[in-house]
Amino acid sequence: WRSETGPRIVTLQKALLLLGGPGLVWEPLKDDDNPPRFYEPLPTGPYKGKTTDRKMVDMKLQAYFDTLGWDKRGIPTKETLQKLDLGFLERSMAKLR
Repeated sequence: WRSETGPRIVTLQKALLLLGGPGLVWEPLKDDDNPPRFYEPLPTGPYKGKTTDRKMVDMKLQAYFDTLGWDKRGIPTKETLQKLDLGFLERSMAKLR
């Protein structure tokens, strides 16, 4: 599952998001980010006043992209598409790079 099927499903899902549809366009990085509220200080609880480190989140997002074989903007690379037998998507993904 982890070596082929899972990455294939996630990469296909990402490609479909990137391709969008009528009136829908996925903007890499902008749409892969959390909403601004995610980075606000917590209002209550044991971690009251603490915030999420945006730099750490960005670093982890890049690590996630690297692990899946996507470029820095979260677009699957040609090599990844071929490896996962999704080469038929390459022409469309190349337009986004």
